[in-house]
Amino acid sequence: MQQNVNKWKDLELDEFFVFISITMLMTRNKKLDTKEYWSKDPLLNSPIFSKTISRDRYLQILRNLHFMNNEEFSSNDRLSKLGEVLRKIKDRFQSKFYPFQNLVIDESMILFKGWLRFKQYIKTKRHRLGIKLYVLCDCETGIFLDFIVYVGLQTHHQAEDVKRLGSSGSIVTILMDPYLNKVCILTITTVVRFYHNTFTKKNQYVWHCSRQ
Repeated sequence: MQQNVNKWKDLELDEFFVFISITMLMTRNKKLDTKEYWSKDPLLNSPIFSKTISRDRYLQILRNLHFMNNEEFSSNDRLSKLGEVLRKIKDRFQSKFYPFQNLVIDESMILFKGWLRFKQYIKTKRHRLGIKLYVLCDCETGIFLDFIVYVGLQTHHQAEDVKRLGSSGSIVTILMDPYLNKVCILTITTVVRFYHNTFTKKNQYVWHCSRQ
């Protein structure tokens, strides 16, 4: 496979959508190695991949995909290279879907085995090693409404305007902020302390969403 950066061809929007679509399809047609999606072995062959985009081009895009100017990189923010993308994803989650009454906050793991400073190991999760998220979901549909990526102590600094709640309470308050002044039933499936209440596994709290 050619890895010469000088052979890079500018990425058009249509091709980027193809790249995203193929990447999403990979989660439904799992193989042991990315290159196997373009294998000609009869036991592994999945023609849709080679018909849609070449292996070398896909890997070239994957290797060079970048979402920010390195000159604007902040070493104090571990998510700075993805900050704008994450904000747009969250905005779409919240603007395109209005949830039902029952909501849930839980910890979720995204499988990742590469090197990452804030990679976590949680033995109780299906994917034990990876990136931990605090997620707010709609119980009726399972749709994500919001999420916070756990990056260590920096995660709790996002709640600089939330006082007296502790780190877990701050996370709950941030995730529930768009639903202030609305009545919803919030289920918290991890140990989270909020004000003077302690929520353990599968406890529920009827959240009259207003600040105190």
